[in-house]
Amino acid sequence: MDIARRGIDIGIRNRRPEQPWLAGPKLGDTGYAAYARDASVIGWIGSTFDATLTPSGRWMLAERGSEIVTKSNAPHLSCALTKAGIARIVLPTFIGDSFPELRRVLDEIEELASEQWPVSHHETRHDLSIWAALDALARVLPGQS
Repeated sequence: MDIARRGIDIGIRNRRPEQPWLAGPKLGDTGYAAYARDASVIGWIGSTFDATLTPSGRWMLAERGSEIVTKSNAPHLSCALTKAGIARIVLPTFIGDSFPELRRVLDEIEELASEQWPVSHHETRHDLSIWAALDALARVLPGQS
């Protein structure tokens, strides 16, 4: 989706925005780890080829590609499969740690650590609704390291 063309109002970037029409504060850093129902679960959930290949998706293919037992193009489905004990998944730690039924099964994956930048078009960032949403995101998505 394109913020410049106003296709969306707010996006979350994993690095400082380079485009001059984007504005937003850095919230912090985000760590990533592997999660499963328990340590006995083997195999991994990968992304389908029609899904956008994220840094964690690229890591999965490079580091665990031969261990992928199923694929999904929907994050909520991937989480449901992980909770059911089907396989392991890589998640941002602030998300994975929020599920009481999941456990970290690997230490944080250092090469996936990233920043969090909620951004909006610089001309709309002071609109009351955009400002309120950015403020809420700052409370809900605190930077994790």
